[in-house]
Amino acid sequence: MRLWVFAPTALFVGCTALAGLDELRFEGDGGGGSPGTGGEGGTAATGGGGSLPVRFEDRVAADFEQGSFNDTGIDDDAVLLNIDAESGRFLSRVFDAQRPVRITQVSWLPSHPYGKPLPRGGGVDTGYPRGGVDMGDAILHLDFDGGDVDAPTQFTNHAPKGQPAVVNGPATPLPPGRAGLGYADTTDTKLEIAVDAMSPFQFGAGDFTWAYWFKSTQSCPSNNPPFGNRVHLGIEETAGDQTHLWLGCTSSAACTGAGGHLGGTFRMTSGEGHDYCGEAVINDGQWHHLALVKSGHEAATLRLFVDGFLDLELGVPFVGEASFAGVVPFFVGGFTNDGFQAQGLFDDVVVATRAWSAVEVASACARHALGLTLRVRTCNEPDCADDPSFGPPMRDDIPDTNAPLVRKVEGSSGRYVQYEVE
Repeated sequence: MRLWVFAPTALFVGCTALAGLDELRFEGDGGGGSPGTGGEGGTAATGGGGSLPVRFEDRVAADFEQGSFNDTGIDDDAVLLNIDAESGRFLSRVFDAQRPVRITQVSWLPSHPYGKPLPRGGGVDTGYPRGGVDMGDAILHLDFDGGDVDAPTQFTNHAPKGQPAVVNGPATPLPPGRAGLGYADTTDTKLEIAVDAMSPFQFGAGDFTWAYWFKSTQSCPSNNPPFGNRVHLGIEETAGDQTHLWLGCTSSAACTGAGGHLGGTFRMTSGEGHDYCGEAVINDGQWHHLALVKSGHEAATLRLFVDGFLDLELGVPFVGEASFAGVVPFFVGGFTNDGFQAQGLFDDVVVATRAWSAVEVASACARHALGLTLRVRTCNEPDCADDPSFGPPMRDDIPDTNAPLVRKVEGSSGRYVQYEVE
């Protein structure tokens, strides 16, 4: 069974743009007799006692059109979430197994690793048609899950050989994050990662990506401390050539409209400065996936992404390099000057020494912005008119399991089988 669910506004770009199920398989116990003809292809409900397999599969529009739709529709061979819908439902046709069957196992292949944490230790998502993220170039990866949740003084950096993030300020319990636990940053706290001469945070003229989830209602109008720009991620060299890089909430002269935009300043030397500011408002009390991608250097491109969608693309000529003398900290939630402290919830903070593509940014967002649930039932009537209850919803959210996901099912027996996807 092949099923794609996505919003057609920005296919593959934008973390609200794609949610889908690529493959589904029923396996179960059935009595003897002839196999059913629920469709062609290799999925089966296999029975014991010499029973033959029963095939259930949907692959093309003609198959899907036999089902029913709620805020979903058909386009080519795909089931689409309607463009103005936040959620939708597809109810499949009823499959005739030709004999009583009991579904005991369901496996499916979602298009993305929805609900799963980013791979730790520089790992790579495997087994998914799309939406996998390669963390091999990550130098900072904070997901805030595990360890001391009551009063942590530092957080594990899950990047390969990554330095821990040390809490500067009072330790506070970890609240729910966008996925699992998060970090509650206040104007009295920030996280610090030590950066010395050998640190991978010595970006030089290289590419990099900063990405994270953030939720806040903190104001950031144009006037500076104590009510101005709010640094979410940043690093500053106070000596040497005074490299100065930060990303956060801003209302600088580079912005248009009201305050609360994603933006910041990148200055490689004291003699150059580049302010940048997107258009989307990010301090509205909702979770947002935020990312900055730098590619190139002497003719660099800066790209800002909000919730997986491109918010700003800016050409910038850098003269100096992002190098830092002595030992300086990379900050999460603050800056060298404490007047720029951020306040809000952080989750899945990533810094990578590679320029992520738009698809990769959208994929990192999609895994925690979208969800796909599957329910299955068996019926005694050909059109499921007896209307038995569906089984419990199943999701692909087991942290350490790659696709396809397999779940055991304890359900009743029936000749007819139907599935529902939301």
